[in-house]
Amino acid sequence: SGGLIALATGLRCMAGRHSRVKRVMMTLLDAAQRHLQNWEAVQQDPLQALLHNWPVYDMLADLEGGFPHSPDDSTAVLVSFSDHEHHGWAKRFAMEVFANRTDWIAGDSEPRKVVWEVKANVNCADVYVFRAISPFNFGGVAVFVDGENGLSPEIAGEYHHMLRAYPKLLYLGTRAESRVIQDTENQWPGTASESNSVWLPYVSTSFAQRNSTVDELLRLRSHPGSRPGLVAYMAYNCKHHREAFFREMVLAREKRERAMVDTSPGGSITILGPVLPLSACRGQGGEHGQFGGEAGAEAVAEALANADGSISVSRYETASFMDSATEAFRSFKFAMAFENTDTKGYITEKIMNVFLAGAVPIYWGTEDVKEVFNPESFVFAGDFQDFSALAEYVIDLSLDKRRYEEIATAPILNPGSFDRFFSWQRTPDVDDGWLARSIRHTAYELHTAADGMHLGNIWSDIWDVIHH
Repeated sequence: SGGLIALATGLRCMAGRHSRVKRVMMTLLDAAQRHLQNWEAVQQDPLQALLHNWPVYDMLADLEGGFPHSPDDSTAVLVSFSDHEHHGWAKRFAMEVFANRTDWIAGDSEPRKVVWEVKANVNCADVYVFRAISPFNFGGVAVFVDGENGLSPEIAGEYHHMLRAYPKLLYLGTRAESRVIQDTENQWPGTASESNSVWLPYVSTSFAQRNSTVDELLRLRSHPGSRPGLVAYMAYNCKHHREAFFREMVLAREKRERAMVDTSPGGSITILGPVLPLSACRGQGGEHGQFGGEAGAEAVAEALANADGSISVSRYETASFMDSATEAFRSFKFAMAFENTDTKGYITEKIMNVFLAGAVPIYWGTEDVKEVFNPESFVFAGDFQDFSALAEYVIDLSLDKRRYEEIATAPILNPGSFDRFFSWQRTPDVDDGWLARSIRHTAYELHTAADGMHLGNIWSDIWDVIHH
């Protein structure tokens, strides 16, 4: 009986959506009840029998209580998420895109009214927003909002191949992963296509974990003001290319200052400002720095005052490590924004941390970054022959006040980039952006699509279990 009820529980979410699944589930419950009645009939002590099977009775009572999410209003679509997702990002994203929204979506004959509802921790919701904590026994629309890693084995475990082929997956993430999903072999009927696999890099969705909001990207950038630091370097993974450029930047600064002393009458020079590591990655190689060991505001100020190229690492408490980085970068003209890898469409929170601090990013990574951000607002490492040339350019730029201010105050985004990449979040001027509407419409199309769940021979397998 316990095994039959467990099978029924596994079908519970889909039973509310598909009549065939519901019939199988009810067959399983009927068989479980017959097994229980037959077992009870031969027991000498009814009380002991009840206590022995109490978990089974409890599961059975729960299943007989009805199917999850059967709203009276057939136009309602329930969206859910786990409130245990890191920093509560899933709640914020779901609320921004779906909460208190009503759409009129084109139907066969006339527009259809769709009312979106958002509740936490409902496994059998129509739509589920997730990254690290996926729904259990789910059969609805899975909205996977990617971070940096894609649907990798590290994130999705042994189910990463299944998720890539899941017919009602709406993937929002890297361009490379989007193409993997589109090219997945042996896809199930109705599986992911270009329309429900969207390039939405983490640099955008990271705002679900920030104190800052996307409307800051639309404001005119203010004059950078006096910034005593030249270049800041903060990283968790001490990747070779990051460490190599940091070392090159330190050497280039020292060389330039010596040259300026040698050629300056009376030894009077313009101080370039320090190049500082703000985490445990300090140009010495190694795999990892100390996560959460970002430099505090006081430590940054002290190091800048000393201008000796050293800094003590302490915890700077803000809502997230992104806010910590932004606060630490405010005292610098430039900050390194080096991705883990140069992968198509892979743009993470790093460049945004620098922009929000009012500094100029030195970006290493995919050239696709120029599709999102104004190329005149940052320094792109790929435009230079090597790190030595890049470091020399950064120093020249810091000494050219007019040119530096042009870059530091240039618009951050390209025309159209806000709508395409950032308008999932509400702003004072735009309550419901193009991107938020597009996500909802695509989710609704998947929600109302013909039965895409392909369960192979599960029906015959369950039949065999019931009768044997």
